[in-house]
Amino acid sequence: MAFEASYKSSIHIRAELRKQKLWKYTQEVSVTTLIVTALSKWKESFIEAADIMTSTISLTVKQKLQATAYDCDYLMMTQLVTLFAPQGEAEFMKLIKEYYSLRYEDFDFMISYLTQIKTLEERIRGINVILDDDKQILLCLDMTLSESLQYYIKIWAVTLGMTADKVRSMLLEEERRLKKNKNQETLYGGAFVVTRSPDKRTSSRKVKKAVKECSRCGKSHDEEIC
Repeated sequence: MAFEASYKSSIHIRAELRKQKLWKYTQEVSVTTLIVTALSKWKESFIEAADIMTSTISLTVKQKLQATAYDCDYLMMTQLVTLFAPQGEAEFMKLIKEYYSLRYEDFDFMISYLTQIKTLEERIRGINVILDDDKQILLCLDMTLSESLQYYIKIWAVTLGMTADKVRSMLLEEERRLKKNKNQETLYGGAFVVTRSPDKRTSSRKVKKAVKECSRCGKSHDEEIC
């Protein structure tokens, strides 16, 4: 009787475990099966992590990643680090300019706009360059100079030790040069439009010929006053 009751109890327990999908955990599992299961779960986890990261990356960044990166968070992080490796002050200034010139109207969705801001922040931080007073002035000039002076920006980007004072001197000297050239063009260009005044003797002769001789006295004057 005791055995029968025990058997019925075990059958009932097994039925309940099966209904709850827990019966498999009471069975012995081979080491190979455990390894395969663990690897499968691990693969699922880093694919899931890659999917989460993908949703936070801007479209321009996604286009630069290899296809395999979207299945592995580690590969994605490795490729991102390679893409955004520090490039020095020139890259720093480029990113800062892009950061401060971002416009919401240029993006189709708010998430894309916010993601781009976050991406630029991380890239700027990764370069480890400080935006000191000189760089702030260079940045301001970079964003406001006219197109005719944009070539100076490229000069500053590759010149070591460029300071705000040197930049001011270069721009003021450029202004003086442009004014000098403009004055010279005005001076030499004006010489071609100057006309000489008519010769006085020629004019006087023409005037005398224009007056008819008087029929009364024979002198050259208007007859009405004779």
